[in-house]
Amino acid sequence: MPFGKKNQKNREKLLKKAKKHRLNRYETSKKRLDLVFSPFFEKCYALTMKLFAFDIDGTLIDDRFENGYFVVYPEIIDALNTLLDRGDAVLFASGRSLKGLAQFSRKLLHQDRLFYSASNGTCLYDHEGQLLYHSYIPYSVFLKMCELYSGHPDWTYMCYTTNDIVGYRGSPNFAPEEARFNEMGCEDFTNRVFPEGTTLQKASMTTGSIDAHTLSLFPELAAYRSYATSSFFFEIMANDVSKAHTVELLRQQLSIAQDDVYAFGDGDNDISMLEAYHGSAPINASEGAKKAARFICPSASERGVVFALKEQWKIL
Repeated sequence: MPFGKKNQKNREKLLKKAKKHRLNRYETSKKRLDLVFSPFFEKCYALTMKLFAFDIDGTLIDDRFENGYFVVYPEIIDALNTLLDRGDAVLFASGRSLKGLAQFSRKLLHQDRLFYSASNGTCLYDHEGQLLYHSYIPYSVFLKMCELYSGHPDWTYMCYTTNDIVGYRGSPNFAPEEARFNEMGCEDFTNRVFPEGTTLQKASMTTGSIDAHTLSLFPELAAYRSYATSSFFFEIMANDVSKAHTVELLRQQLSIAQDDVYAFGDGDNDISMLEAYHGSAPINASEGAKKAARFICPSASERGVVFALKEQWKIL
């Protein structure tokens, strides 16, 4: 709906009114997300609504703990609440589980505008935790990973089940911490036998003192997406899984223009969304992430996301 200069006041009134009615609300199913708009306001939304996709670890937060929990700095919480209050949508996109992501939304307003892309894009959820999209891998992939990369007693061989359990084989090592950080259960799968057709969100390994970026990629796992998500974390997902895919699914369903999507991330698992949209990567990001991003911002400890939103994108 174009607005000329003479209609600027009318435009401002419409947008102000639209804000009160924005996202009236989400009707969801397990396979599809449909938005219900009042026809009168639909074009106002198209003019104003934006989508912001944020990685968590290394982007929104650093390694600071208080009382056993990761710290989200107040300036970042304020920035996220400003976006939500404007009527924009926020997507947390991470290798974490749904519960691992949802813990960071507890101080946020308007949670009906929050979405979660878990396990690097394996699953997309709405604010109530309803599954909107998924692409799982067979349990046999986890077993094959354990076999191919065996022989490292200090490594942790883990998987995320579809019901949010961290399963491990061999020594638990990091598995209990992984479960605690993500508010998940933790179970020993070493001698467990699962029915044929059992699926997982992802398989992963911590690699001790070996840089995960240097691991060989075995042809037996060529049908799946395998990569290092940090210097000590290696993960395997379905081949069609990426954070960018869930961002795009959400963008289309929210009828948001591609030019109104902003992505923030620091790892190689963020490259797809950093390339596809207005990407920002912190100075501590991987070389691949920094190359993919359009803007390099300060680190999470320096509130880099807030800096990017203000100084580069002029959003706040």
